[in-house]
Amino acid sequence: MRWVKGVIFTILLVIGFVTVGYFYIDYTLQSPKRDKETVIEVPEDTSLKQIGQILKQKNLIRDDSFFRYYTFFRSKTNLIAGTYIIQPSDDIDKIINKISSGKQDLVTIEVPNGFDVEKIALRLSSKLNIKKEDFFKEVNRKEPRTNIEKEIPTKPGRVYKLEGYLMPAKYQFKKGATAQQVVDQMLNQFEKELEKLDYKNKLQEKKLSLDDWVTKASLVVKEGAVDKEYPMIAGVIDNRLTDTKREWKLQIDAAIVYAWALQGEKKERLMNKDLTIDSPYNIYENKGLPVGPIASPGEKALMAVLNPEKSNYFFYVAKNDGSNEHYFSETDAEHKKFIEKAKENAKKQQ
Repeated sequence: MRWVKGVIFTILLVIGFVTVGYFYIDYTLQSPKRDKETVIEVPEDTSLKQIGQILKQKNLIRDDSFFRYYTFFRSKTNLIAGTYIIQPSDDIDKIINKISSGKQDLVTIEVPNGFDVEKIALRLSSKLNIKKEDFFKEVNRKEPRTNIEKEIPTKPGRVYKLEGYLMPAKYQFKKGATAQQVVDQMLNQFEKELEKLDYKNKLQEKKLSLDDWVTKASLVVKEGAVDKEYPMIAGVIDNRLTDTKREWKLQIDAAIVYAWALQGEKKERLMNKDLTIDSPYNIYENKGLPVGPIASPGEKALMAVLNPEKSNYFFYVAKNDGSNEHYFSETDAEHKKFIEKAKENAKKQQ
């Protein structure tokens, strides 16, 4: 009879271990109490182990040690990359079902540094099915919905009021988001970035308006192809604007390209005749800054305008040597020499 008792004891012991193990695994795959939605992004080619780590980092499960095994047990190993919203009431089974369905709740859209309103509209129309005309209407709305809008002046000839203020960033928009919601989110992101820069005090020091700051930065970002040149280009712009003896015009090609684009013509290469376009953005013909920004500048371009590199340069021209950099010069004669050198570089590149 002793052996019977031993068998019963062993069985009970095994049952006890299994029960404890079950409850422990169940405990690790539960999440602490949540009262807010949680957004998770599952990148392409992410392993089950990595997805478990993401869920743990987002506090959706207590531990990821058994996550892989649980997905095998549930036959839910085909988890699909995407961006998902996890509700506070969603347990591990609902989370796995959501990720395995591939039905994303959010759409990830990246707005690159230097994109203008029309390029942003094109990307939104393809990714979120937002009509361009609806987006343009929001970009020119008269009633401000964010604090930053109250500081943007209305100027005659300005085509898009919020041009330059839609912060370059990687955004996540809910499916079905409206043009108004998208613009609000982008403006809020712009405000957050500005707060980091302590911009109000710095603008007062430089006696620079918010709009002129953003306009300058937009010129910098469109003219500079490498970040390290931003402060130098900003310095050249300052030199031309502040030299009262020669009264320079900025003569920035990017503004001319923008002016033609507003008229529906894409210019890959500017000819002399293109420089006479009748537009308040034509800073070959008009003195000072254009009527408004020509693109969305990021933090580095904005900072370059606040901290331009001091020099005696008034000219620059692209090197055309594959470096995306520029030759900078003080005099027109030196500038012409660099133009010829740039042409030679271009021939070598071809």
